[in-house]
Amino acid sequence: MQEQYRKNKIKIKKINKMKKIQAFVSVIIPIIFLTSCVTPILPPYVDLVLTDAEMKFYNLSKEELELYNLIMKYRNEKNLPSIPISKSLTYVAQVHAKDVFENHIFGTECCIHSWSNKGNWSPCCYPDRAVRYPTLKESWRVHSKPRELTSYKGDGYEISLTYYCQLCAKTKKIIECRTITPEECLDMWKGSPEHNDLVINRREWRTYPWKAIGIGIYKGIAHVWFGERRDKDTFVEE
Repeated sequence: MQEQYRKNKIKIKKINKMKKIQAFVSVIIPIIFLTSCVTPILPPYVDLVLTDAEMKFYNLSKEELELYNLIMKYRNEKNLPSIPISKSLTYVAQVHAKDVFENHIFGTECCIHSWSNKGNWSPCCYPDRAVRYPTLKESWRVHSKPRELTSYKGDGYEISLTYYCQLCAKTKKIIECRTITPEECLDMWKGSPEHNDLVINRREWRTYPWKAIGIGIYKGIAHVWFGERRDKDTFVEE
């Protein structure tokens, strides 16, 4: 009888021990899972300040640097990381802004993501989506512009805008545009779902890890290019 009592007591202890382990596991596993799924909150964004040598290297104007900082601050508010400034993508953005101002013909199906035949690049028409969606070849000819014009090895993705531009009635080219501020640029892109999604990696852009960005502003035309690869052409202090 005593032996049976002793065995039962040992059995009860084992059962109680297993219950404690199960209770511990049921609490700690969800905590570990939740902790692994929570994205750390980024510290507030601090404006990028460049030296004169860095400004010269990246060929940035004060307005372009300001727009860069505004975009990074906006991304930070969405708990998204900053994107390194790219010399190559900035060059593409600046060249394209000037090309649109000087050569783009409005009133056709080709929107301002198109490139004219007036420069050292392959011309291409990128249709306005209100007219029709671009073919794969038309998209590729735009996205490949960084590789065509610079040493950048990846594709580029562009957001653009023109600001109250006066057109020549005969040629449908720009005569002049109102000056646009960096704040106005970002506000207009934030107000456009397609542009906003690209800037803050939402919807179709959520899997694109932006590793490079270039800024170009020219006489009321603004272009920003994003890339998934880092630009190896970086500033090295002498």
